[in-house]
Amino acid sequence: MNGLGNLVSRTVALVSRHGFAAEVRPLPAVDSLAGQIDSALGRFDFRAAAGALSAAVVEVNRFVSATKPWELARAPRSEEELEAVLGTLVATCLVLARELEPFLPDAARRITAALTAVDPAAARALFPRL
Repeated sequence: MNGLGNLVSRTVALVSRHGFAAEVRPLPAVDSLAGQIDSALGRFDFRAAAGALSAAVVEVNRFVSATKPWELARAPRSEEELEAVLGTLVATCLVLARELEPFLPDAARRITAALTAVDPAAARALFPRL
């Protein structure tokens, strides 16, 4: 879940610095995620369910790399685009948190709390090391 923790931490840090007001849909990478996970869990195929979640996280991280929100924040006249990217990331991360719940309910709650409170410290401590 390192990819998810990093994704949420970066998203929260960017939103904390720049904010967003755009109401947007999550990325298409998570549109069918609930169905994939439900289907896999219905077959007791936990590996496939976790794999679907992991694949979605990879796709969302690709979106971050492609859109480079940290560069949008420095570019003149890109506020609307930055707001849309950050709004999309928050909406998508909330879907990922909801779908993580059957596997790691406490982590899913911590992710949701960090995103809704825009708390960078909480986002950095999502998956504590033992």
